[in-house]
Amino acid sequence: SFDPGAASRAGTLKIPVADPDLAGLLMGATACFGLGIPLLLLVEMQWVFFLWPLRIMSLGALGLGVLLSHSALRVKRRKLKSVRPDYPRAILVLHELLFWMVAVGLMGSIVVLLYFP
Repeated sequence: SFDPGAASRAGTLKIPVADPDLAGLLMGATACFGLGIPLLLLVEMQWVFFLWPLRIMSLGALGLGVLLSHSALRVKRRKLKSVRPDYPRAILVLHELLFWMVAVGLMGSIVVLLYFP
């Protein structure tokens, strides 16, 4: 028969992760990219004007994915600085610059491929 309390007795999955904040941010960013890119492709390939709210939502999901990815980078950098306080600041600035170059390059290429064929 059906046991309504079975799920609460089963407990959690107990998947070990090194840093739960970093893992959560990366999974959130992946979910935003996984939602935003296919939705944007679907809306743009249909080319129907009244789908503009979905276009805005998909661009917002992509933007949120970039922000979550940047937050994950900051969490990783904060952990690195706590473990190694003497880590060179120039390399941290290089990581930041490389992140934004890749993010702007990928997002820009998506926009150029979709809107300027």
